[in-house]
Amino acid sequence: MPVDFWIDPSCPWSWVTARWLREVEGQGIVQVRWRVMSLAVLNEGADLPPEWVEPVRLSWGPVRALLLVDREVVPDSVWPLLEAFAVRFHGEGRRDVAAILAESVAQCGLPPSIATAAWDGSVDDDVRASHRAAMALGGDDVGSPILGLPGPDDRRVG
Repeated sequence: MPVDFWIDPSCPWSWVTARWLREVEGQGIVQVRWRVMSLAVLNEGADLPPEWVEPVRLSWGPVRALLLVDREVVPDSVWPLLEAFAVRFHGEGRRDVAAILAESVAQCGLPPSIATAAWDGSVDDDVRASHRAAMALGGDDVGSPILGLPGPDDRRVG
């Protein structure tokens, strides 16, 4: 079964769900199509607690990097970068996002330009479009992650 999975790598719930989904994919039950959504986009204009402002701002980098890998390297091949980033960020509890991203890109043998471009905003329109697609399925009262599954009449449901 094809499953669209929208993720913001900085979200711990997304990481837990991604690991579970990879396990299910390994059993031949689903085929995951990795997509990005953005907690930064989701929270634009929101009155965030002060301690959330910087982490939400920094969440742009990993989202952009995943989108760039999907678009410029190999579609649906973001798992190695997602895993490398999430192990450092969620597993080890590190918060130096730019350094984590650079290390993860290098570990995965990806072009260093992925880590650099993650901070320049050049793909923000694409991030926003992917985010809108997720929200169209999930609704306005949800966050990351969002799953898109085959529904009646081959329409996707969230």
